[in-house]
Amino acid sequence: GDVCMDIGKEKPLTDFEPFEYIPNSAAASSFHGDEEQVKLINLVMAEHSIALKREDKKSHEKVRGLVPIAVIEKQAKAKFKLLFQEDAKVSLKLLRDLAVHELVVWFKKDFFTWVDKLKCDQCSQDMTLTSNAGPNTHEIKDGAGRVELYQCLLCSTSKRFPRYGQVPSKLLESRRGRCGEWANCFALILRAFGYLTRHVNDSADHVWCEFYSEAEKRWKHVDPCEGIVAKPKVYDRGWNKKLSYVIAVSVF
Repeated sequence: GDVCMDIGKEKPLTDFEPFEYIPNSAAASSFHGDEEQVKLINLVMAEHSIALKREDKKSHEKVRGLVPIAVIEKQAKAKFKLLFQEDAKVSLKLLRDLAVHELVVWFKKDFFTWVDKLKCDQCSQDMTLTSNAGPNTHEIKDGAGRVELYQCLLCSTSKRFPRYGQVPSKLLESRRGRCGEWANCFALILRAFGYLTRHVNDSADHVWCEFYSEAEKRWKHVDPCEGIVAKPKVYDRGWNKKLSYVIAVSVF
């Protein structure tokens, strides 16, 4: 059954029975199909591989040391008071849903940075993307898949931007990127606090997350880039995107 508590009493959001992934030892069978089918299967397999990395317990410990969970709890309880009666019993499941709203606001405002163009360290001007390159030895060690090369057209300063989209734990350090890095890092944060989480890939070039709401018994959309929750129609109706394949992947 659900867990209820008095709004004034302290019961941490981390006091829950987490969903834990148990690996399946069966090897995946080889797949043969047309080019489009193979492309989709490869995408799912790549996403599943990254999802496994989000199950790393050391990364979860690192997340819990970075996220101001006491502040998130306080804000979630305050939101509960606004939505319901002052003396109402708080459902821990509902409170955890509300905490996702607070987490995504904190993530967008205080934690992660969007990278469009790099700034020159010498003259603070926008740099120009000149090419893509393979990672160097240090970047390979950190898990970079590829590197964007930028140059300042004013002072000729060059700069590298490693993309760590395949290494969720590294994103806790770099804290910057585009939608792929944003969604990957936020999905890791959700997993660290025990939320069932899916990483959602839109073939029209966007990525977001979903978490399973125990209160509502359904998957709910959350986009850390936009700082929004439960608004999945923002893409086709708000942005007028022409969607084709939208694939959500988790280890569950």
